[in-house]
Amino acid sequence: MNLCGVAVLVAVCGVACQSRTAAVSSEALSRSDAWSEEAAITLLSLGVQHTDPSIRAAAVAHWIASKHPSSHRLVPWVMADPSPHVQRAAARVVTSTSARPVVHAGTDPIAQIMLGETNNASMWMVSTLAAIKDGFPPLDPVALELVIQWRPEGAAETIVRGVDVADESMRLPLALAAVRMDAEGAHQALTTALQDADDEIRVAAIEGLIDAPVDRSRGWLERAAKRSESATALHARLALMALGERPISVGVDALSSPARDTRAWALDCLQKRAEEQPLPREVIVRVQGSLRDESPLVRRAAVRALIAAAGVEYVPLRAEIFEAEPDAVSMLIAGKWLAHTLNKAVE
Repeated sequence: MNLCGVAVLVAVCGVACQSRTAAVSSEALSRSDAWSEEAAITLLSLGVQHTDPSIRAAAVAHWIASKHPSSHRLVPWVMADPSPHVQRAAARVVTSTSARPVVHAGTDPIAQIMLGETNNASMWMVSTLAAIKDGFPPLDPVALELVIQWRPEGAAETIVRGVDVADESMRLPLALAAVRMDAEGAHQALTTALQDADDEIRVAAIEGLIDAPVDRSRGWLERAAKRSESATALHARLALMALGERPISVGVDALSSPARDTRAWALDCLQKRAEEQPLPREVIVRVQGSLRDESPLVRRAAVRALIAAAGVEYVPLRAEIFEAEPDAVSMLIAGKWLAHTLNKAVE
């Protein structure tokens, strides 16, 4: 859904989002703007029937991740969706829930591997690592992520060596995988991959390092942050802020950047910081202001940051405004709302 109407909503609900550490009045969010369990289920139901597979993927992933009992209705058919992307989105999150989707004859082989529903997983992993060792890219883009998750014996060393022989387009992904796996020689592999890299590649490296072990990524990010006053250096400082190595003011100041990508990255980093510690109330207000940004990319990042920092119940967007045009953001909010209602019922 296009969030063009957010400006009006934020004007009405300007105090809706608050820090988890702030005292939140029961009247802080108008109940007419609150979601309901029924509205969330209705919207997710629309999402799983959408013609766009990216929206279906978001719907099934967030619905399953909510662990709400209503998500069990996806079990019989989600692995028969015509899009492998949708099947993999479901398989990626289902392992942390009690749901067990039915595997069909036409289910995507990678989705089956992700579910552990095939005896070919070991053979597939061996062939993937062999391709990396010989300098060939993995046959499937998701392969590298699965290697990082499963960490088969010898995988880290193979990936580090693969950086030297890989096609140029694969050097950075392999080097970042090595850093995330905390492999010996990973730092040198990353340095090699970025030796002649332009700013765009360096920015991609910074964004990848935010998910790496802090003690492995900190040194490289610190050096990148000191390179100059370039956008790359600011990107690195924002990543360090996300990891708790820079003050939150670095992220808040970047919300006023003229560069759309910088504003969106600042919100992503504030989201990660909020997942580790509560954000001050005044920062929540600044994040909420980004819901009025001209860029859909920034507005989507603002919604994610608000959910992490204040909770979905304080995101000032009505469920009904999404129904005409569901999108990935509305699926995220609906799924988080179901998880919220489930948690409240348990309490």
